[in-house]
Amino acid sequence: MFVYFNKLSILVVVIISLFSFNCQAQEEYTPQNTVFKNNIRYDLQNNPLNGIMRVYNRKSGKLFMAIPYKNGKMHGTVKLYDENGLLYQENVCKNGKKISSYYVA
Repeated sequence: MFVYFNKLSILVVVIISLFSFNCQAQEEYTPQNTVFKNNIRYDLQNNPLNGIMRVYNRKSGKLFMAIPYKNGKMHGTVKLYDENGLLYQENVCKNGKKISSYYVA
């Protein structure tokens, strides 16, 4: 039973480690803490963005857009929200280019 417990413990540790590695928080940005130049978006330390930039509605303060970036270019699913904060459109981008766009019902 002791040997089984050790194998089970190792398995649990490996699973938790893998889960933690895959769930690391991405950097989050806003337009106020980024700069756009030469078709690349940078953080204030002049590093290309890798993470999500969130844009908020000035009047309501609700999320307006969530834009994923990889190496300073839009890459992934860009999500647009209406004035009530409800998702209404998704655009898929790859390496800074829009691949597809669709409205969410």
